[in-house]
Amino acid sequence: IDAGVFVASSSATDADLDGTARPAAYGFDIGADERAGTALILLKQPSAATLTPNGIVTYAITLTVGNSAANNLMLTDTLPAQQQLLGLAASLGTCATTSGFGGGAVCNLGTLPLNTTVRLTLTAHVTPSAPVSLMPLPMTNTLTARSAEASNTVFANTNLEYCLARSGDTIYDNVQ
Repeated sequence: IDAGVFVASSSATDADLDGTARPAAYGFDIGADERAGTALILLKQPSAATLTPNGIVTYAITLTVGNSAANNLMLTDTLPAQQQLLGLAASLGTCATTSGFGGGAVCNLGTLPLNTTVRLTLTAHVTPSAPVSLMPLPMTNTLTARSAEASNTVFANTNLEYCLARSGDTIYDNVQ
């Protein structure tokens, strides 16, 4: 039993005991059998989990409508403060973008019938500034789908890392 909380996006949580898509309506129910309702199944994958300053990351996004149609469907992608949108391609709908670091996109997908899949590719530029700390800087990208019947949110986590090495008086930056 998942206790009604979202733990991760994986195929193990995309369907309940009898194959009904989940989460349905406005979130997970508390048992192994999902209540009926529209399900917005989201998947978001970064091209790399570890990013370097001034790098590029591409996010592959998939949204599938399960159980029943989704009306007035909107998809909102919010980039972390260390990333800015370079480009966005969507297989359906119209998208408006917000420039600058921490920007993102809002896509109006309209009404989608059952089993429709929308694919998006979002490309972002990573800040040229190195993280202040010696530890990797976690960055979280938030993706939310909301329709009149349901909503779902997933997160894509990446780390910004920067490494220096010194040999005598020579400093090498961005060592991998």
